[in-house]
Amino acid sequence: MALSKDAASAATEKLKIFAQRQRLLILSMLLSDEFTVTDIDEATVSASPP
Repeated sequence: MALSKDAASAATEKLKIFAQRQRLLILSMLLSDEFTVTDIDEATVSASPP
C-alpha cells in the first residue's frame, strides 16, 4: 500500500532527525553494541562539524 501525502510528510520529518552525521554515528554505534557515554563522545567528537 502506498503512503498518503500526510504519512509521507510525517515520515520525512521523523527521518530528518537522523540526517545529521553525528546522530547517525551514535545510532550506528548503539545498534551494534553497548557503549558508555565517554566511548560515544570519543568516537563522535571528530565527526562534529567545524
